[in-house]
Formats: sequence, structure tokens, C-alpha cells
Amino acid sequence: MRNYFVLFSLLITFPTLGNATVSIAEVNQATRHLDLTPHIQVFIDNEHAYSIEDIINNEKLEFIDLTESGNSFGFSKSVYWIKFSIIVAEPLQKALLLEYKYPLLDKLTFFFPDSSGNLKKTTTGDSLPFIKRELDYRSYLFHLYPVTGQQQTYYMRLETEGSMQIPVSLWVASDFIEHVDFVNISIGIYYGIMMLLIFVAFVAFLFLRNVLYLYYSLYLLSFLMFQFSVDGFSYQYLWPDLPQWTSRATVFFIGTSVFFAMLFTGSFLRIWNYHQYIKWLFFLTMGLAIVSMFLSVFGNYAFAVKLAAFTGVLIPPVILLGSFSSIKKGYKPALILLSGWSIYLIGVYISGLVYLGLIESYFFTRNSVQLASVVEVLLLGYALIEQVRVLNRDKESATVSANKYLRQLNEGLESQVAERTRELKEKNDLLSDLALHDSMTGLLNHNASIKQLKIMTSTALRYERDLAVVMIDIDHFKQINDQYGHPAGDTVIVAIANILKNSLRESDGCGRYGGEEFILLLPETQGEYALELAESIRLKIMEIKIDEVDEKQLSASFGIAAFDRENSTADIICDADKALYKAKENGRNQVVLL
Repeated sequence: MRNYFVLFSLLITFPTLGNATVSIAEVNQATRHLDLTPHIQVFIDNEHAYSIEDIINNEKLEFIDLTESGNSFGFSKSVYWIKFSIIVAEPLQKALLLEYKYPLLDKLTFFFPDSSGNLKKTTTGDSLPFIKRELDYRSYLFHLYPVTGQQQTYYMRLETEGSMQIPVSLWVASDFIEHVDFVNISIGIYYGIMMLLIFVAFVAFLFLRNVLYLYYSLYLLSFLMFQFSVDGFSYQYLWPDLPQWTSRATVFFIGTSVFFAMLFTGSFLRIWNYHQYIKWLFFLTMGLAIVSMFLSVFGNYAFAVKLAAFTGVLIPPVILLGSFSSIKKGYKPALILLSGWSIYLIGVYISGLVYLGLIESYFFTRNSVQLASVVEVLLLGYALIEQVRVLNRDKESATVSANKYLRQLNEGLESQVAERTRELKEKNDLLSDLALHDSMTGLLNHNASIKQLKIMTSTALRYERDLAVVMIDIDHFKQINDQYGHPAGDTVIVAIANILKNSLRESDGCGRYGGEEFILLLPETQGEYALELAESIRLKIMEIKIDEVDEKQLSASFGIAAFDRENSTADIICDADKALYKAKENGRNQVVLL
């Protein structure tokens, strides 16, 4: 395993390999964009003891070629001095720009020679107001005014409490503008996709009332704000006058992204209910994310940024363990989630290694999270859509059946008159049955139950017969739906409906009163006998074992009311409902006779 990790690290850090000697950057008419990494030397000032005069005049200072050290140094309190030389070989008719492409630097001082050879300096960084920048751009840009044919050396003093990275490039101004136009279009598409997904997920939450969509939208929003900060847009557009918040905001949004990512994933995979050991890893990661958020605002920022980077690296193994555990338990939607997270987690892992200074920062590693997140959020969205599809499967199946009956009815119209009449009668009987019965359980529906009760009440009053009504409510049914999904809830309803049907006489009536409520209509039955029947059914319900709810013990509450011929105007359903309420108020899973 160790050999595989080394091989992987070599593959993603191939730009750092080699030991090229630093050289002077040469600019001519053909130059458009020049990566200055091969031309940069770096000196690490651990004690913050050196001035620019010391750096220039002290020949004993040991500068290291950036091609040897790599351009990502992780978290360090040291000051980094870099120097590079540029020579313009021939007169240029175009302006030059120097770009330091890492927006999260606290302080950058750029030392440059003017036309007379005197050393000038300009200071910028996200610890200073955005207006202090030489050019209004999210990364750091500086105008260069080199003298043709003359080698000129430039210096930078770099300091940050976050991760130190040194990506420096030279641009021809016109080509940089074209580059920015292309990058802005690409970034605009990326942020547009993310904002659209946030909107769709939140609207889905409002309509479906499924909290997973809310967690998903909050995760996307947190990640979008994190990426907005990393790209430098938040400082440029949202809080340009709040330099102290700028660097802390990035760490804060890392924490919120990790927290909501773990909350969404844990809820989707049902970690909280079925994975006793893995859930504590989720809680630990979420707890560390909260601590990093708190420290980023109120505490030690340097420690907060390291803790946030650590939680980002901790996400991959924790989510992978949770996904594999859910797949092992037979939870198929976890496969889709795993596909999305696997791609994204590779990006997170690479990005975390960059911030920790373990691998070099270049385009792929620097943007690994952003590149992977596009695929990841689309796959996670598909996973949620797939969940909705499962929930609507039964409804669609019923629609298909109804359409099938209608097609058969239309086809039958082409037959002979007698055949048409016979088929039409069969279809009408079927449709009449559907109008009276609940399509899922086969019991009487709400309206049919009320009509049959009226008939039974009239008969009991006329012939002085007994009549009892039993109202039944499945205990904690909403929790079953929330934890196991609506298909599992439907399975529970059907199982209890079958017990009711098998427990009654042919003369009795049984209906699905609504949702998880049932009603029993018991003619020729006194309240005491109805009580015995209800108690028998209650015990049978407790014996139900259903795989879809992990054989969770089910229970129901019963309310019974007997028809009072002396007070025939009394609402017997209302009385039974009062008894049911009393049963639930007394702790559920019991029978109450009013």
C-alpha cells in the first residue's frame, strides 16, 4: 500500500521532479505568457530577521531553486523571500503584467527597479483593504516596466498564517485580458450550475418536505462560498473593506462545507440509525468542523486553518467507510452516492495535500476540488432524484394500470355489440370497485367507509341491533417514513391491512380512513366484544416482522365507540376518535373503549 501511495504522489507532482538550474527569464516579441517557476529562487526567513537590504547585499544567504523545493510549503509562520531576474531582449510595444496567482496570501511586498535602477516597493495582501491593490483583480497583479537589454532582478516578501504557495507568472497585458475573459466564462458557467442546483434543491425541500434536500442545498451553498473565497471573488466583491474577515472567511466556509457534507451524507446513508461505530466518526468530523468554524471567527486563526485543512483530508476515508457499510447492508442508493463522492473526495484529498505543503501547487492540484465538484454535485443531485423516483413508483404503477384498463376498454368498442356490452360491464365493475376501495390495501376508502357506516347505523337503529366502531392509528408512522422511506411505510400499511382483513367476519366493514389510520365497522357487536377483537389485532400487529424496516417492532393504538340507540344523533366516529386520542395520550400501543 505504501508503494502505491508513493507512485500516486509522484504522478500528481510530476512538475516538481528534476533539478533544473535557475535561469533568467527572457522576454521577446513572441512571449505571451511565461511561468516563472523555473526562474525563481526562495529564501526562508524563519526569524523574520531580514530586510530587503539584507536580502540584496548578503551573499551568504542560501536561496533555493523553486524547481527543487516545489512551490507549496504548507503552513508556516516563516517569511518567504523570492527573487527572479527578467531581461527584455528586444523593444516591446506591449505592457507586461506580473501575476501572483494565490489570493489567500496575508501580506505581499513587491520590490522592483524603476527606469533609473532605484528599488521601489508596493505592499498588498488580503490583510489590507482591497482598494490598496495596484490593479482591481482577485489575484495579485503588478505592472512591470523593464528596460530593454538590461537584466533586472525583482524581489517579493511573502507572509501568511495560512498555506504558503508561490505560483508566479508573467503576462503580456493583452493576452492576460483574453485569458481572463475565457476564465470568467468558465467560472461563470461553474457558479451558474452551482447556484441553479442550490435553488432546485431548496425548492424541492419546500415542496417535498424532505430534509435531505435542505441539507444538500446548505452543503452546496457552503461549498460555493468556500470556492468563492478561494478564488478571491468574495474579497473583491462581497467584503473588500474587511481584510480581517477575508482570510478567516475561507476557513469558516471550509468548516461549514465539511459539517453539511457530513450531515447530508450521514442522513442519506442512514448512518445515525444503523451504523453504531461509523456514526461516531461522522460526529467527530462534524465536531472538528464546528471547532474550526468557531476558532476562525473568535480564536487562533493559524490553528483554525490547519484544523480545517485536516478535517478536509479526514472527509474521504470517513465517507467511504459509511458508503461501503450502507452498500453492505443492501442500501442500493448508496452506490450512486459513492460514485459522486469518490470523484469529489479525490479532489478534496489532492487539495488538502496542497494546503499541507505535501505536493506542489499547479493548475490541476490547485483546482482539483473545483473540477471534481462539478461531477460530484450532479451525481448527488441524481441520487436525490432517484430517491424521488422510488417514492413515486407506486403512483406511476397505478397510473399505468388505469391506462391499461382504458386501452382495453377502447379496443373492446370495436367488437360485436354483445361483446362490447359484456366487456364494458366488466370494466365498469372494476372502475366501481376502484372507486370504493383503496388501491394499495384493497380496503374500503374513506368515502366508502362513511357510506357503509351510515347504512349500518340506520339498520342498527331500525332493528335495535348493536354496532361498534374501532379507529386504529399506526404508532410513530412518520418516523418510519422518515427513517426507512415511503416504500417501507407502504409495506407496513399493507401488512397491517392484511391482518385486519383476516381478523374480521364477512359482515364486518374495514376501511383505510386516511394515511396510517384505519376504521373497523362491526355490526351485531357490543363494545366489550369489540374490545377483545381490537386487543387480539393489537397483539398480531406487534408480531409483524418486515425486512424493509429492519424487523422493527410495530404497534398501533385503538379507540372504540359503541352505537347508542338512545342518542342516535351522536357522532360515533367522533367518539371513537376521542377514545383513540386517549389511547395515544396514555402512551400508545393500547386499546381504549369510550
